[in-house]
Amino acid sequence: MSETRQVSLPDNTSGKTTLRKIRHAVSFTRGLQTETQERRIVRVFFSSPFRGLELEREELTKKYWPRLSTMCSKAGYEFVPVDLRWGITSEKTSNAGTLEVCLREVDRSDMFVGFFGQRYGWHGVDDDLLQRSFDVAASTKPWLNQYRDRSVTEIEFLHGHLNHPGDKPACFFFRDKEYDDKMLKTHKSAKNEVEASKYDPRTDGPRAEEMLGDLQQRVKDTKDTCFAFTEAYPDPQTGAKLMFEAVKRYLEQTVLADPAEAISEREKERLLHNAYYISRLGVGARREYIGGDRYLKEVDRHVLSDVEGYTRKPLLVLGDPGFGKTTLLANWLHRHQQLYPEDVVAYHFVGCTPNSSKEKNALIRLVEELMVGFDEKSSDIEQPTSDTNPSHGNTEEKPATEEASRASDEKGLQDGEDNKPGTEAPAVDDDPSKAVDDEKPITGVPVGDNKSSDANGDEKAFNTMSVAGDNPSQAGNEEKTNSEGLNAADRAPDGNEDEEPDTGTAVTNSKTSTTAANIEKKDEKKGKPPNVRSLGTYELFQKLETTLKSISESGKRAIIIIDALNKMDPTPKTRKQLYWLPTELPEGVSILVSSLTDDTSKTNELINERHWDTLVVEPMEVDDRKKMIMEMLSLRGKELTSSQVDKIIKKEQSANALFLKIFVQELCNFGDFWRLDEHLNFLLGAESTKELFAKILERLEIDFNPQDSKENTICKVMCCLLESRYGLSDHEIKELMEIPDHVWSAIFFAMEDFFIDRGGLYGFAFDELAAAVQSRYLEKEDEPRTYSKMLADYHQGKLDARGVQYQIRGHSFDRISQELPWLLQKLDDKEHLKRCLTHLGVFDGLLATHDTIIDLYAFWRSTEVSGKEMCSLYMKSLDERVAALYIQREEEYCETLSPVKDLLPTLYNIAEIIGDAGHLRHTIPILERALRYQEYAHTTEEIYENQKVADMYIELVNKLACVYCDLEMFEESEKLHKLNIEIKEKLEEKWKTYGYQIGITLNGLALLCKGQGKYDEAEKHFQRCLELHRARPGNNQRLVGASLNNIGTLLMKMKKFQEAIGYFEQTLEMYAICYFGRFHTEIAGTMNNLAVCYRNLKQMDKAEPIYEKAYNMTVNAFGDKHPEVALKLMNWGTFNLHMKNYEKSLEMFHKSFDIYKECFGDEHIQTILIMENIAMACALLNRHEEGDPYFKKAGEALHRQGRLDVSLKGLNRRMLRYYLEQDRMDDAEKLLERILNTAVDEPRYFFALAELDKTKPENERPKRPHQQTVEFAAEKYPESEDSLECMDDWFDDVDRTINLLKIGKYGHIAYINLYTKYSEQDHNKEGVQVLHAGMEMFPNEPAIYLKLAKEHAANEEDDKAVELLNKGLTFDPNDVDILTSLGEVLIKRGESETAGLHLRKALELAAEDNVKVEKIEEMLKKIT
Repeated sequence: MSETRQVSLPDNTSGKTTLRKIRHAVSFTRGLQTETQERRIVRVFFSSPFRGLELEREELTKKYWPRLSTMCSKAGYEFVPVDLRWGITSEKTSNAGTLEVCLREVDRSDMFVGFFGQRYGWHGVDDDLLQRSFDVAASTKPWLNQYRDRSVTEIEFLHGHLNHPGDKPACFFFRDKEYDDKMLKTHKSAKNEVEASKYDPRTDGPRAEEMLGDLQQRVKDTKDTCFAFTEAYPDPQTGAKLMFEAVKRYLEQTVLADPAEAISEREKERLLHNAYYISRLGVGARREYIGGDRYLKEVDRHVLSDVEGYTRKPLLVLGDPGFGKTTLLANWLHRHQQLYPEDVVAYHFVGCTPNSSKEKNALIRLVEELMVGFDEKSSDIEQPTSDTNPSHGNTEEKPATEEASRASDEKGLQDGEDNKPGTEAPAVDDDPSKAVDDEKPITGVPVGDNKSSDANGDEKAFNTMSVAGDNPSQAGNEEKTNSEGLNAADRAPDGNEDEEPDTGTAVTNSKTSTTAANIEKKDEKKGKPPNVRSLGTYELFQKLETTLKSISESGKRAIIIIDALNKMDPTPKTRKQLYWLPTELPEGVSILVSSLTDDTSKTNELINERHWDTLVVEPMEVDDRKKMIMEMLSLRGKELTSSQVDKIIKKEQSANALFLKIFVQELCNFGDFWRLDEHLNFLLGAESTKELFAKILERLEIDFNPQDSKENTICKVMCCLLESRYGLSDHEIKELMEIPDHVWSAIFFAMEDFFIDRGGLYGFAFDELAAAVQSRYLEKEDEPRTYSKMLADYHQGKLDARGVQYQIRGHSFDRISQELPWLLQKLDDKEHLKRCLTHLGVFDGLLATHDTIIDLYAFWRSTEVSGKEMCSLYMKSLDERVAALYIQREEEYCETLSPVKDLLPTLYNIAEIIGDAGHLRHTIPILERALRYQEYAHTTEEIYENQKVADMYIELVNKLACVYCDLEMFEESEKLHKLNIEIKEKLEEKWKTYGYQIGITLNGLALLCKGQGKYDEAEKHFQRCLELHRARPGNNQRLVGASLNNIGTLLMKMKKFQEAIGYFEQTLEMYAICYFGRFHTEIAGTMNNLAVCYRNLKQMDKAEPIYEKAYNMTVNAFGDKHPEVALKLMNWGTFNLHMKNYEKSLEMFHKSFDIYKECFGDEHIQTILIMENIAMACALLNRHEEGDPYFKKAGEALHRQGRLDVSLKGLNRRMLRYYLEQDRMDDAEKLLERILNTAVDEPRYFFALAELDKTKPENERPKRPHQQTVEFAAEKYPESEDSLECMDDWFDDVDRTINLLKIGKYGHIAYINLYTKYSEQDHNKEGVQVLHAGMEMFPNEPAIYLKLAKEHAANEEDDKAVELLNKGLTFDPNDVDILTSLGEVLIKRGESETAGLHLRKALELAAEDNVKVEKIEEMLKKIT
């Protein structure tokens, strides 16, 4: 009869001691830094015979042990299953160490799990090797002598439980005999004796079955002291599951005993960070940091002021992937906290917790840890372990009563009159400390971006767009377009004449649907205790700086540690790299950061800009590798033979700590001991960590892909993760690939260490794994598309399932918005992408953040739709939405209710997006429709009675007025601006809060007047606007700054640059307060204006650094989509190109191109030139293929327009060389045909085209116009060295070559050199022909006669040689070479006397040339 029994840890056993021991060990993970922080291990010994239990062990190894490991690691433990099935090597067996090893492993295990089939196992008093093993073990454990006839497994059972029942938590599982009998019969029938022997008890001897039964009974008799006991489990899978459940329950009562609800969010994160870093302390039972002493000392030098060589510089730890950067920081942290417990340390290991890769989450953790740590170490009173102290920014802290909460809120609302209940105040950042990082951002652009062309007064208007709401108009934005300073490489970066002023400011939130909500969020904060997790990024940064300052002033030491900076989410283009990391550190504050060496996007900022010290982690030494292997094996109770270890160490890649650790882990995870050598050799075939991952993938396929199916589950999971944009969640993976829970869990736990969790979305933690997936599964061109299509169809299905009666803001479209448009763009599925973008739910999801809005623009650009079509598609979607809402409300309320009020924000946002995309004219019908909706939904009386309605109405009116102004529809614009002033004056009269709003409209009128050239009237409006803004109570720096800036731009337009500088400096003072510590387009715009003024005043030394700073601020601030921004990007990118910051320049050029293309189209000169800049940057990065489409498109456009003279000469040269090297002859030919006979051609290009023609069959060679021939090149570039060099290859056409020399007007040296090259190639006949041609061209040139004479003399034509030499002497009687040569020929002819005359004369003339003198003297000796 089968029996299963499970109990809790018995109180009367030392199992309770184990429980106390483990709980004590994990106490530090709950925030108590006073505890010794050392890594603990949960070791579970699994005991069974070697034969017959393979299936159970395979199931445990592949399915359950990874899950148990994950559970333990989250609690700061390492789960070690001790499996001696292959842990006893032949070496150990041969020296009789088997039994001793087994019992020692039992001793150091926390739990014992025994299981049996029907095989009793290795035993026998006559087995010499086994008895010698007993001899060795009995020397320390004499009790073994009475059990010499028992099996090794029974000895383990005795030592682990039966000798002292209950001392150690123990579980026992016996397999049902019926199963073994069935399997025995099956294999016997199949005549498979090997498999049959696994289930036949007689295999182990005649008494084996009896001895096993006796053992089972003795265990059963102690079942009350067992943690779990199962008498007859039905099959291996069930047995493995029962073992897992028993061990899991044991862990839950020990390691996981503390309830999760008792831990705060900070503590939860801290526990995970602690567990993560402790798991990286090293290898082996002692967690030894092998080979790391010198690194630890170098880190000390950057923290401890009393060590030799101390420096306050922050330290950046660099290294290749897997070299041990995390291990270094973890070990230093562990050691330092033991030695200096009074120090305040905040550490953040990126990737170890969900969302730890986000900048804001990193700031939250650092601030919380510093605040709590400082408070604990500053107080003499013992602090509680949970975060309940309000001074620490506890997220759970609430006002004591509801009345206190209300009073607190009311007190906070007294700061500004515009923040009244029911009032939608403009989203002016009245309080500089109020960050809006987590709210929908202000996406508008600096309004009134006027450009005064200061080169020659030639102005060209272009369209811009203001932000929504009551803000200044933008009118008359002028820009003179010329190429100077706009193109890289061949042009100076800052030499253009069209840097123009930035004017105006955005003063209201462009997303009206969120304005009230944002204000409400801000109001809720006022009067309450600080809540760190609710702060914006800017506020967190301020809190970080003030906390560090407080710690420093207290005399304590503060240390910030950030590991794996390279894993942080990419910094948005609108922000500066690492803006959240402090630059100025108080005394006693240290920062330690690690990153990949090649992550230059972040490390360049720290090394080059902030001048941090660096510490490079090097490859492991051989001795350290061996030690690491031994420690890892020892920890797991396993061994390898010395030859196996040597094989691993000799592998070059084992110098990489990550490679070696993964390698050994994979060996330990491999389930088949008998195939261990085979698997080791298989892994040794990996030449990199990438290839090692590929081999692990191969093993996973064997383990997890269904045997009876062709489906490659591992492939699908990995490819979908790789092809997704942000990763996939558990639910998405299981649903997308129809994977059962247990299958996905097994795969996940097997791969968990290689994934990174970003808020529930899984991606690859290692680039090498991604590369392995790419090379293993996605090598064919169509394979990535297959998985992208699978993902797109999945998300499209989710979108379709929402139906038509969805609530835009009532359902979450975030995941669909994150993935579907990106996937459709990737698939180049323009039609589906257009439908997706015009789905109003997706549209709203893409308005969530500034970065998603930028994505929205990019998606639309990829569809190549016109502004008219874009507008039409949105209007159609809006009409469908109106119809759906009518039907929905009729069904719900049984009456027709208009949805126009609900759709007003959507209409407004559509207009904003279309306008910012450069299609300003097409926003008019949308805004006019929104205005009609507004007037339909609300009466005039409501406008004057309800501030929220009033704010929406005046915002719409202002928006439309701005658009009219930008499109130079001045009459319509003026009418709306004046209407707005009339309404605002009445509202001010009633509410007393609209004075500054009147100022905003006056600013719009001023810009309108400026655009019309009415400068005096514009100045009057500007000054009145400034007066109203200065009179506004509260923080008005932003509005005042905008007014000052706009006056400055007007003065620039009037050429009053010195006066304008004063206004811009005042503007920057206002913005310094308003945007303290932040970059913003308004600051960048004002700085650009200031730079233009300095340039016009010829103060270039002042202008250049301001340009640089303005460019950086424009790139990293909240960018708009206007040509002025493109111009800054182009110039700054060009500067970086000259500085060889190619990647950075390429990024800027791409963004500039996007803007120019949308605003001006493909054929505009600015768009064309920036395309060439992109191609140049790609070429300099040796990514020619990436830049090729831009290069071709730009070149073809310039060719059509007849403007190739402005093309980049160096770029054309590079691309031609690339085409030829890649054997792309058609592209090379088209390029040559395009650029020949332009300012960017070169002589060698004509020869290159001729050579290309030669490669074609003679009947297919084109007849080139004269302007494309080499003859024309010779005419155009006379005496060109390039042409001469190219002629060297034309040996087969000497007549044409001679003709080119004549056309090119080359000197006699060219003929002689060409003759020499012919001679060197054994083309003497052609060489002589060249000399004769030279003699014809230069009949008085002795050098040619000399060369020709030598040629005849070499051919034994001495008479001709003498004739030519004598003729040469007629032109230069004192030519030593001719005299010498003539003497030599005459000696040969026997005319010694005459020869002597010539030679003696030559000797006299060559008196100072020792070589010639020696030669001549030798010749004279022959005739004397």
